[in-house]
Amino acid sequence: MQQRIYPQQWQNQHIYPALDCPQVAADLALARASVDELGLFLEELGAVRANAQALQDFLREVRLRAQRIRNIGWNLAVLAACQGSQDARDELAKQLASRARALNADLFKTLAPVEDLMLALPEAEFEQLMADSLLGEEAYRLRHERRLQDQRLPVEAEQLVIGLGTDGLHAWGNLYNDLVGKIRLVIDGREMGLAEASNLLSSPLRALRREAFDAISAGWEGEQETVAAILNAINGWRLELSRQRGRSRQLDALDLSCHQSHIERATLDTLMQETWRARGLGQRALGLMAERLGIEELGPEDLFAPPPAAVSREIPFEEAIEIIAEAFSRFDPEMGEFARMMAEKGWIDAAPTPNRRTGAYCTKFAEPVEPRVFITYAGTMDNVITLAHELGHAWHNWLIRDLPMSQRSYPMTLAETASIFAETLVRSAL
Repeated sequence: MQQRIYPQQWQNQHIYPALDCPQVAADLALARASVDELGLFLEELGAVRANAQALQDFLREVRLRAQRIRNIGWNLAVLAACQGSQDARDELAKQLASRARALNADLFKTLAPVEDLMLALPEAEFEQLMADSLLGEEAYRLRHERRLQDQRLPVEAEQLVIGLGTDGLHAWGNLYNDLVGKIRLVIDGREMGLAEASNLLSSPLRALRREAFDAISAGWEGEQETVAAILNAINGWRLELSRQRGRSRQLDALDLSCHQSHIERATLDTLMQETWRARGLGQRALGLMAERLGIEELGPEDLFAPPPAAVSREIPFEEAIEIIAEAFSRFDPEMGEFARMMAEKGWIDAAPTPNRRTGAYCTKFAEPVEPRVFITYAGTMDNVITLAHELGHAWHNWLIRDLPMSQRSYPMTLAETASIFAETLVRSAL
């Protein structure tokens, strides 16, 4: 049977035909008007606060209105991110991303009084509201955030933080993405971007790996002051915000990070201690890797070198999908068919493009609930494993697609279990 040829660029036209289509403009206008209406509606919050039933009914209406706005803002942000990943210099993608960020920020600023109320309610009153089927969809998130109630600023200050973050904190990340799309390299006589160059770090040819590593390093060297400014600004923002929030109880950076990751500090400390204790295992593995590669001492360009093989060849995208699908199917046939479906529907963007962003990731649209995977595929075994990793995230998202949106968000500490599990299925099958 002839092997199926899959599209290697996202097929998002059923969500929005194009970034500049009338539907995008109409949805933005609708969401903007809805935010304004929600703000007017919330002026009645004080009037209903004293009556438990009135407050419950009021909060239900707020949640329904906010979710409709959130779905639009989420979809527009994902659409812009998808296009911006394919081409980091796409001006339409940048403009739409900026408008989506502003919309989402204004929604969260508008909702700040409700968030402040929910985090400060007496326990009995809070639990009574969480017994409501609609409001209770947020119960886990709110219970978690109530643990840091003493870190909240007054409502007006929280709104200021959200507003300034749009063109302050988040702008630094956007600048980094612009740099990724701008840097051009010449390797092996060909001009390419960082994403394509990164794939060469897993080439079986050491000379090509070294040339790619040196070119990538040189490309970033010209931007080192800008990158340093980005990192300093982001960390400066976090430190100052932590100082402002810590008036009654100062948290250090790792305590806050553990809270955001939904783990206890003792868990992180134990993991770090055990990693240090077992460091010899990694050192021996690298030594064995060098021996098998016939290299006296590994260089940084060798860390992703493939194992020696009698025949080294490029693995077509379609074959990679089949390798992954068969491995997934050994665990669960439905999981294997899901991998094929992702490829068939054009939910994986894999083809190299100019000005492409680096790395790989999984994202999702809010409505319809559909996952998307981004990778720059060049046919290496490292690409196959990375694709399996991201499809693990996508499978996780697919399994929980019928849950409320607030329950489809989870920390990295949970997210990576799905992706590493998917990787492991493929490694074991291979």
